[in-house]
Formats: sequence, C-alpha cells, structure tokens
Amino acid sequence: MNKKLSFLLVFLLFYQTIASSLVFSAENDAEELEQSIVTAVTITDDEGNVLNIADIPTASPENIQVDWSVKDIDVTEGTTESFTIPSGLYLEKEQTGSLTYEEIEVGTFQASIDGNVELIFYKEVEEHANANGTFLLKASAVTESDQPEEPSEPEDKEPVENEEKPLDKKNRSASEEQEEETTQPKKDQTVQSSFTKTEIKENLITDFELTLRDGSPLPDPLPHPSEELELKVHYDFALPNDHEYAAGSTFTFQLPEQLTVYNMVTGELGGDYGQYEVTTDGTVTFTFNKNIELKSDITGYLEVYSVIDKYLEGGTEQTIKVPIREDEVKEIDLHFESK
Repeated sequence: MNKKLSFLLVFLLFYQTIASSLVFSAENDAEELEQSIVTAVTITDDEGNVLNIADIPTASPENIQVDWSVKDIDVTEGTTESFTIPSGLYLEKEQTGSLTYEEIEVGTFQASIDGNVELIFYKEVEEHANANGTFLLKASAVTESDQPEEPSEPEDKEPVENEEKPLDKKNRSASEEQEEETTQPKKDQTVQSSFTKTEIKENLITDFELTLRDGSPLPDPLPHPSEELELKVHYDFALPNDHEYAAGSTFTFQLPEQLTVYNMVTGELGGDYGQYEVTTDGTVTFTFNKNIELKSDITGYLEVYSVIDKYLEGGTEQTIKVPIREDEVKEIDLHFESK
C-alpha cells in the first residue's frame, strides 16, 4: 500500500513539473509575438491617400508611413527592431531620421536600399515609457515594365538537369540585371531625402494683416502711440510640398518695429502644425510638430494681440514692411494723430 502511494506521489510531482514547463513556454511564446515596437506600416500616395498592395502597380505610391510605440515594452538604450518594407516597393537611396516623442529625440531609424529598416533607441526613451510616433520613408513602386517576364526567379534556376549551362547562366544574368535595375536609382527620378530637425532659413510667411482687436479695419488716423490701442496681428505661412523639415524644426522672425508685446505670448499655430512664442523684444518663433511630416499642402496662421510701441520714433507717418515669400514685401501705411 505504501509503495503504491509513493509511486502515485512521484507521478503527480512529475506531471506538475512538465505541465508548468509547457505553460511557461507558451506564455513566453505569446509574449514574444506581442512585443513589436512597429505598430503599423501604411502605404500612401503624395496626397496622403492610403493604398492597398493591390493598388501598387498603377497608383505608384511614394510614401511608407511607419507608426511605432514602446508602450508596455521594456525598451532601453540600444534596443533595436527591424522590418522589411512591403513587397512591390523599393527605396532608391538610404534614408535616416529621428524618432521623436513630445519634441524629444528618443532614437533614430535607418533604411537601406535593400528594404530593411532598423529602429535604434537612445537612453532618453527610458524616461518615456509611453513614447510613440510616426515617420515617413520615400519609396517608389515597381511598375509592370520593371517586372521580369517569367513569374518568378526560382523557375529560371530550377532546370539543373539541362546541360545547356550557357542558357542557365544567361537567365541568371538577366535576373541579376533586373534586380540591379530595380534597386539602383533611376536617372530621371528625383530622390527625396529623409526629414531632419533644423532651423528653417527660408521665409515661410505668405501674407500679413493688421486690424483692431475685433478684426475691424484700422482707423485713419490712428490715435497717438502714447494712447494704447490693442491690435490683432495675423500672419499666414506655408511649407513647400518637397520640404525635408522634421518635427521640432523652428522658424524665427521679428515683429515689425512699430509693434510690441508687454509679456511673452505662447499658443498653438492655426492648422495644428505646432506652437508659437512671441517674446517682449518682438522675436517670433514657430516650433513645428510631426504633422508637417505627414501632410502635404501645409498652410497655417498665427494670430496674436499687440500694441503700437508708445516709444515709437519717426513721426506721425509710418510704414510697416513685412517680407513675404518670393522676395516680396507687404507694406501697410500708418497715420497717427499728433499728441
């Protein structure tokens, strides 16, 4: 009786050990499947329209949008993740860029012409457990004319039994030439480089308006500068469609010398493209967000309240001059009453 009981206990312990190992292994496998930093890879055309793989031969998409997130994933300095771009697309040159979260650079991405994309994270990501973002790759579609006549390369290489080895070698050379033609940049195509965070030097201003605070036209004449009159300053801006500016890029300019603000002013740019800051010395700074990387035909505006500088010099006749794009200058004449 004791022997039977001992045997039964040994069997139960053995079974429990095996079962626990199986469960632990299954849990580990499940965790590995879920731990993906890249959450979505979407193909779009220049207008931002999402495309399916089936649309590639005719639609010729140029953008691969990559969404990433480290939420619920143990990501530390040096963590990497790689993936391959969708079939039917190819990169004409290597591309690199920053992985940013709330204007903080937490990593970088590198894309090679063989279609492999690698994300590499910096130490800063350890302080942002919910970091996430999006970046774009510039790609081209493999058109039908670029495809080899045979349905697949392996069929060209299979007939090993054929003794016509020169023909087999010829087929391989044609395949290699086709691969080279697909991966090498074409001379008549313009290659877009990756987005880069930078200080924008070109003038983005497209228009300027000055009204009373309620939007009504300025009176003529205006009260003397010593009599405070609150005005509304309106700037329109635009980014070119072929720009390479990344989130965090800045654009700085000065308010007209006739205008001033008594305190630093901050707010959101119209169009949801970032934030602005106006300091008491009249310096205006735009700081752009990731929407400038994801959209085309980008236009926006800045509206801020200001006053005429009460210490304004130069008499009762003044002209505001605002440089706008294409080397134009918008002028607004101001006529003040005498004191």
